[in-house]
Amino acid sequence: MALEDELAQVHGTIRYYRNFTGLLFTDGVKYLGDHANCYWLIDLVGSHQRDLEDIRFQPWELEVVEQFAGVVTMREDDNAPVIVRQNIPYTDFPLQKFSFYCVDSVMMLKSEY
Repeated sequence: MALEDELAQVHGTIRYYRNFTGLLFTDGVKYLGDHANCYWLIDLVGSHQRDLEDIRFQPWELEVVEQFAGVVTMREDDNAPVIVRQNIPYTDFPLQKFSFYCVDSVMMLKSEY
C-alpha cells in the first residue's frame, strides 16, 4: 500500500508526542515522520508556532516543486494569503503534495481532525 493510502487510514490518535519545540503531534504524524523520514517537517511547523499562537486552526501544505526542492506554506484558509512560506532547498519527501493541520498547537493529519 502506498504511503498516501496508509495515511488516509489513520483516524484519531491514541498517543501524543512532543518535539523539541514543544509542539505536540499525533500517531499519524509520527507514522509520517517514521515512514517518510520527515521529522524535519514537524520541527519546521513547531519553529513557527510562537509567531502563530493567535491562529488556532492552521492548514499547512508541503509541495515538492522541483526535483528534490520544496516549499512549505500555511494560510488561514484555502483562498487566504500565505502567512508562512519556507523554501526547502532539498527534500526527498515521497509525495508531490501533502496537506495537514496544526490545531491548538497539535500537528495532525487531515484524517485525524
